[in-house]
Amino acid sequence: MITHIPVHVLSILEVTALVTGLLLYGFLWVAANKKTGLLLFAMGHLAIAAAPILAAFYSQNPAKGGAVVAVVISFVIICSLLLLSLSQAFRQLVARVSPSWLIATHGLRIIPGIVILSLFEMGLLPATFALGAGYGDILAGTLALPTAWLMAAGSKQARPLALIWNSIGLLDLLYATGVGAAVVTPHTVDIAASGGPIGFLDWFLFLPTFPVSLWIASHLVLYWMIWPPARRRAVSG
Repeated sequence: MITHIPVHVLSILEVTALVTGLLLYGFLWVAANKKTGLLLFAMGHLAIAAAPILAAFYSQNPAKGGAVVAVVISFVIICSLLLLSLSQAFRQLVARVSPSWLIATHGLRIIPGIVILSLFEMGLLPATFALGAGYGDILAGTLALPTAWLMAAGSKQARPLALIWNSIGLLDLLYATGVGAAVVTPHTVDIAASGGPIGFLDWFLFLPTFPVSLWIASHLVLYWMIWPPARRRAVSG
């Protein structure tokens, strides 16, 4: 078994996570006329996303970090649904964001997909999680680019195809977070018992709490954004 994790592997993952946050929050910031409050919210989310890393690091117990991950993702999903359902101001804000650009940011998912598969090949992630999550991210990321192009071009097939892609992408993330929460921690405990490295997990936890939580929120928002115009007007009223 590998005895250490190449630094560049984790660096690529963290840079991708930060770029994702920069793009998605950047779109909202511009749509909100560059209001300071949105920047403070983004910084707050970043701080919350770091909580699992700190919990796992200081407790030396990966299960502590995994528990915080579930809380963070659940919080993001609930907030996204509540804002879309109850806040007309939020709906008006996201309506100013181009759905094609929002979809295009999911192209970045190809990178964590490759990293997840790499960690699996190193024996550091279980097949039950890594194969589904890794190939799922690569598939969703690859399909995001032509889907975004069709939306930008105004193709007649764009909306139904975007809805299909959106469902595939969301199911991939829900599978990855659900199965990951169930199998990654026990696998890590087995690695630690055999003397293998588990420090990588502290930084790996940043993936679900920051970019994945943002991607899940964007999928939920995209259902509203790419809905047929007549129903969209009814929802926004």
